[in-house]
Amino acid sequence: MRVAGSNPVIRSPKSLAVQQFPADLPCRGRPSSPAVWRSPQSGHPSARQPSGITTGSDRVCRVRWHKPVRRPNCRVSGPDSERWCPSRTIAGLRAIGAEISRVIEVNIRGNVHKDCFFEHGGSLPRREATDPRAVRVAVVGLGSAGQGHIAAIRDNHEMALVGVVDEDPAKTSNASIPVCSYDDVLRNEAIDVVALCVPPGGRARLVAQAVEANKHVMVEKPPATCVRELEDLVTKAAAADVRAAVMFQHRLCLPERLLAAEPRELAQRFAGSTASLVVSRPRHESHYTSGWRARPTSSSGGVTAHLGVHYLDLASQILGPVDSATVVSRVEAAPGVDTQLTGWVRFSSGAMLDVLVTSRSRYRHEQLIILGSTDRLEIRDGAFSADLDGERITRPARPAATLRSEVYRRMVAAIRSGEDIGVLDLARSRPTISALNGLTTGAPDQVLVSDGIE
Repeated sequence: MRVAGSNPVIRSPKSLAVQQFPADLPCRGRPSSPAVWRSPQSGHPSARQPSGITTGSDRVCRVRWHKPVRRPNCRVSGPDSERWCPSRTIAGLRAIGAEISRVIEVNIRGNVHKDCFFEHGGSLPRREATDPRAVRVAVVGLGSAGQGHIAAIRDNHEMALVGVVDEDPAKTSNASIPVCSYDDVLRNEAIDVVALCVPPGGRARLVAQAVEANKHVMVEKPPATCVRELEDLVTKAAAADVRAAVMFQHRLCLPERLLAAEPRELAQRFAGSTASLVVSRPRHESHYTSGWRARPTSSSGGVTAHLGVHYLDLASQILGPVDSATVVSRVEAAPGVDTQLTGWVRFSSGAMLDVLVTSRSRYRHEQLIILGSTDRLEIRDGAFSADLDGERITRPARPAATLRSEVYRRMVAAIRSGEDIGVLDLARSRPTISALNGLTTGAPDQVLVSDGIE
């Protein structure tokens, strides 16, 4: 970044130059009404076009952009190499690019000063590891889940990633973050949160060790292999007065009125309801026949425990404590590792849930439907719709990465306030673990050995 008088100039890797000017400076082509910009040469809206942003009522920006951009809210004139294009709409701001858009959106939420883009060279301010205000996190396990956690932590400007742990040298050889052992993490008093992204079979032991070391914990799903194991972790976290949360990010698909409701209240609302769960997450057969996923002691199951558990958890959050779970049929890639499962779950409220989870179809589909006597609820591929008390409620799907970032933002808020983490609290996973344990360990009516169909 170069600052010259009152006109700071920022240059991005995408040939973008932004210049600030006083608002009273003459501006050609100031938009008077919404219009689609068209090139004077081609007449098409997809031709090369500059775009601009404003960072406050006292500034206007002149921009040169060297990539095709479609702009619905600006009309420009003058030489094609240098055009004026001020914009005061969210759509206009996003035209600058993903990085600046992210800065503006955070700015709008009030988390960053309005001039943060210019102060920080076009990127969000990050808490450094030495910053006492940062919530410092260490990630244990650098598989696909661990990478998702790292991205969510880096998306939160109140957190600092200070260390990673993995026994596989191939995963840590190119790490730009300090690599350490788990014992080092537990002994380091500067680390506030431990994110555990190891295979399910070994999570509970590591969670217990982290809690005993007075660390807040974020654990991947499922957090335990049985209810007794989960109860032990919940008790230890309460005794140590630390926040223990689980990465069931799909819980945030629910609207706030349901997230804020007490579990007993939700179970009573949908008492005696009929529900259906269908989850199809395509995976090649080899996915469950090699590595830790092929070992039941490490994997704690197959597609149901790893992927179907998200929507099973949603059903459990709404329908409440589980009375029993029965497996009807199961297809296994290895003993105890399912690639397809059908069954049903009976809840203490009288609700019944049919379950179908598979990785053998080529189509991805996730759906939960709950039909009560007066209310209806559906979550389909992340999108929420419901009729509650005669009111239609809808909520669009959000990317899983966005939901994971929101989980960590709630974690930070809980740590700073000293309050519990609400719907993401480890204790809220009791009915989920109960249902999952019954489906994955119960004796089914029929067990099929996988024939290798992809």
